[in-house]
Amino acid sequence: MSRRTKWPSKVVNLLVALAMVISLVAVLAPAAAAQGPDCQEGLDLDCDPVEQFDGCNLEVFLKVYTKDIDGDFTAVSAVDLNECFYVNAVVVNTGNVSTAPALQATINLAGIDAALAACSGNEATQYGTGACGPGEMQDFWWKACCTAATGLGSITVTVQDDPSTPNCMDTAGISLTQTVPPTDKCVEVKIIEAPGLDEESGDTGWYDEPYPLSPFEQTVIPCTNFGIKAKITNNCLETLYGVNGTIRWGVNFNAAIGD
Repeated sequence: MSRRTKWPSKVVNLLVALAMVISLVAVLAPAAAAQGPDCQEGLDLDCDPVEQFDGCNLEVFLKVYTKDIDGDFTAVSAVDLNECFYVNAVVVNTGNVSTAPALQATINLAGIDAALAACSGNEATQYGTGACGPGEMQDFWWKACCTAATGLGSITVTVQDDPSTPNCMDTAGISLTQTVPPTDKCVEVKIIEAPGLDEESGDTGWYDEPYPLSPFEQTVIPCTNFGIKAKITNNCLETLYGVNGTIRWGVNFNAAIGD
């Protein structure tokens, strides 16, 4: 009569779990062995998933900001006439060798109409603090103010640690649009006397156009004197100086202006 030994269920479950652990270790062991015991994340080419270059290699990234009264910065692509802005250059060393002790960052505003704060001319150089090691970064700031609304232009920044090391240098550029700030129209022009106008059909004014034109019938007998009168109202919050009015005639019409 044969006897069968029954294993307790707990023992069976333990053996199954042990087999799974052994299989997992067998799968992970080759990867760990390939990595090596001295691998340092961010410094070793075999470990770092980000591409690194042999030697010193700089990359420059630019942003333009404006600052509000609370000191908060906002990235922008356009500034208004007389508005001040800030240029930020972030420099990253994507090589495996440190830079020389001090980086040199030079901004050039020749591509726009702006003046650097506390500097003369449109070019200025700043120096970093210490060497920039592999995977490290440094940033530089400049303040400038828009001096003309000339539309689209560009700003460039060149960073290097040693002019004799060509691989340890990079230049980046960014576009910037310079515009005239929008203004509320607060001067009202009304034509109150002209041929075809009377008190009942008085002109209500068209101050949303550079040169308002009356839509009313305008007929004058040849060689007849007539008057044109316009009323200009200042609804602005300040006194205006040197105000003048210009009258324009339609195409193919002639008239002489008298006292």
